[in-house]
Amino acid sequence: MRSALPVVIDPPSADVPIHVDQPNVSASVVFRKPVDGPGQLFVRGPITAAGYASTDGPRPLCAVARLRPGYGSAALGPADAAELVDRSVPLAEFWGDRADRLAAELSELWPDPARVAARLEDALLQRISSADGSTPYRALLDSAQHALTSDTGRGGVGAIARDLAISERHLRTLFHTEIGLSPKLFARIARVRRAARAATAGVALSDVARESGYYDQAHMTTDFRRIMGISPAAFVSGGRPAPRLCAGPPP
Repeated sequence: MRSALPVVIDPPSADVPIHVDQPNVSASVVFRKPVDGPGQLFVRGPITAAGYASTDGPRPLCAVARLRPGYGSAALGPADAAELVDRSVPLAEFWGDRADRLAAELSELWPDPARVAARLEDALLQRISSADGSTPYRALLDSAQHALTSDTGRGGVGAIARDLAISERHLRTLFHTEIGLSPKLFARIARVRRAARAATAGVALSDVARESGYYDQAHMTTDFRRIMGISPAAFVSGGRPAPRLCAGPPP
C-alpha cells in the first residue's frame, strides 16, 4: 500500500540554487508551510510542464505526497481527474474540515520535516485504505501504464487496448477519468522524465533518445523542450528557465 504514496520534501536542499519541479502524471497532495504563518494543504493535479523553484532566501516547506496514477479517487474521493490537470485546489474541497484539522496538526510538527512527511503519508494511506477497491479498473490501469512506458507501447494506444481486450475509447475514457491525461500525453511525460534522468546521469543524448523510446534524437528534443521548457543539451549543462517559489493554491 505504501508504494501508492511516496512523500518527499520540496525543495530538498539549500545547496541546489534552482529546484526542478518535474512534470508528473498523477495528482499530489501538498503541505506548504511558510516561514511565518499557518500551513496549507492543497491538491495539485498532474503537471504537464516542468517548473523551476528558487531556493534562495526564506523558503516554505513543501511536503509533497505523490499519488500513484489511479489512486486519486481513493485518496480524494469521487472527482474527474481531468479537472485537476495543471491546477492547485485546497484539499478542503475534497476532505472538508478534516483537511483544516490535518493542516493545523502538520503546522505544529514544523520544523521537523520528517515528522510532517510521515504524518501526511499516514493520513493519506488511511484514506486510501478505507476506500480500497473503489477503483475497479486499477489493475487495468496499471497494465496500460506499464505498456505505455515500455517498448510494448510503441504500437500505439489502439494496440495496447486490443492487448487488454477493451476498446480504445474505453481506454481513453479510463485515463481521462482516473488519471486526467490522455494515454498519449501520459506516455510523452513518462518518456521525457526518463530522458531527463538518463541525461542527467551522463548518458549520451543519442543513447538517451533510444533508451527512452524515441525514434530519433530530434523527436526527443521536441518533446523535451515542450515539457521541460529547454532543450536536453541545455538541461544537462545546467541551464534553467526563470525560477519561482514552491507553488501554492490560488488566492
